[in-house]
Amino acid sequence: MSRPTAGLLVLSLALLAGRAVAAAEDTVLFDFAKESAADWALVKLPDVKADAPAPTVEILKAGDPVAGTMPKSLRLTFRGGDWPVLATTKIPVAGNWKEFQTLKADLWADRPSVAYFRIAQGKPDEKGMQPGWEKTMILPTGRSEVVLGIRRGISQAVLDPGKGDVTSFGIGAFHPEKGQTLVVSNVRLSPEWPPPPTTGWLTPYNHDGYSAAFAQEYRKTGKLPTFKVLGTDLEVSGYEELAKQLKDKWTQPEAKTIDQVEADFKAEFEKLKKDHPKAVLATLRDGEKGVDPAQPDKAYAGWQFVYISCHGPDGPNEGREQTPRKYDTVEAFMRHRSPLMQADLSVIPKGAAILAARLVLTRMQAPDMKPPEKPNLWVAEPCARAWDPAAANCYFYAPGKLWKAVSGLYYGEDPDYWPVLLMHGPVSGGPVSVWDFTDALKFWADGKHENHGFFFYGDAGYYMRIFTPLHKDVKLRPAILVVYDPKG
Repeated sequence: MSRPTAGLLVLSLALLAGRAVAAAEDTVLFDFAKESAADWALVKLPDVKADAPAPTVEILKAGDPVAGTMPKSLRLTFRGGDWPVLATTKIPVAGNWKEFQTLKADLWADRPSVAYFRIAQGKPDEKGMQPGWEKTMILPTGRSEVVLGIRRGISQAVLDPGKGDVTSFGIGAFHPEKGQTLVVSNVRLSPEWPPPPTTGWLTPYNHDGYSAAFAQEYRKTGKLPTFKVLGTDLEVSGYEELAKQLKDKWTQPEAKTIDQVEADFKAEFEKLKKDHPKAVLATLRDGEKGVDPAQPDKAYAGWQFVYISCHGPDGPNEGREQTPRKYDTVEAFMRHRSPLMQADLSVIPKGAAILAARLVLTRMQAPDMKPPEKPNLWVAEPCARAWDPAAANCYFYAPGKLWKAVSGLYYGEDPDYWPVLLMHGPVSGGPVSVWDFTDALKFWADGKHENHGFFFYGDAGYYMRIFTPLHKDVKLRPAILVVYDPKG
């Protein structure tokens, strides 16, 4: 048999490459060239209580300022409401979409906003519930090219072909302002899953919500966030990597009372005074007196907190979109279900040297509570936003001010949180836990980072509820113990 000539070989490779490109081509779902605005009608989502006013909808015409950069587009102009959504049952790509991995679209927003896509399958049940897929998208002003995973993740972040053919496609927004607009163009389906091939919180395919800023940062750098671990020379990809590195070093911590923790710290204070005779010991705990040497009878009242969750489903979900009431305990768990906390540090003079500090938290003690039997790790991330404890939630850190990613999971340029772990360590053997917080206070005292508090969280293997600044027993409230030298 004769060997192929170089020309035939090149031609064969070119044909194979052409087939590969063809196989990976996107399938247009909506190009809004043939569709009519009348195909889209207001739908009331079964898991939303209040009715929403219908947005106006139009196919953009030539000459429209937005159509110049996004031809063949659909524009929604909202009139307020919680979850106004328009949907169509005319689905140009029939079937269960088993062959597709991602949904792509070009979006344009006239202001920072939370857009929403919803795909329904099969028929609704007697309660109006339908299987399907949904995704919120935090968008900046202007144009965003979104790539959304539809076949990997958890809960309703996955389109399951086994649940039937696609029957409707919805477009909407969360809490849009009156007059707010969203333009949608070039909606298509792709059999490819672009890198990185993961759906974790620190990727563009976060199963709890899409962030245009995060996706843009990844396209620009090709890198996922890394975190500096204060007090060490470590830089890790996140909490999970640090937990793995420290797992074999874990030992079951000793159980101590609040009084023992404070006595230990006072002993450290006495040692530090030998080299720093003007050192001051302060306990930053709501209700504690003697914090300010100039006002020894004034009780400290500097803590604030809010519970924030971006736990799915990634759509209408009161647990995500509302700021919960505050109680004397709060859940402390994983990065998407934990408290954002802040202590006022202004009682520490500017320029003071932080000599030592501890974060002390007390967890609820069940009657059958046992010391932790497995390695566990808890960390704190410093917030970079001036959040409002009365308004912060999964989407907003203050009224009208959106996080760049759900629950502030954005660490690029102008981050929601600094890519830093202020402290790390396990819980104690008893209800009172203490972490070295010296480097955390130095982080805020350096003049480069304003104190906006920290997000406190741990791993999935150890759940707890901690007492808040609202607890009636002052000693059980969160505290920062600090020794500082006023003169530096």
